[in-house]
Amino acid sequence: DVRYNFNKAGRAEVNILHTQHFNHDDLENVADLVAQQAVHIRPLIRDIVPFDDAIATFGLLRDAPSRLLGTVFVMPQ
Repeated sequence: DVRYNFNKAGRAEVNILHTQHFNHDDLENVADLVAQQAVHIRPLIRDIVPFDDAIATFGLLRDAPSRLLGTVFVMPQ
């Protein structure tokens, strides 16, 4: 649950942006940089996980997020 004081936030003109660590524009920009070979993502990839292990991996993300960085899911053929 996300809870906050709506009136206090409105009075302070609070803006809330929930992006799950990135937004669509970020992904497009990174994809463009990778295509231009300006950014190399391979050194950032630590785990290549079968898609069937996604539930366990997201559990780890919830319970111990510092153990994950650079996780790539492999989709079944």
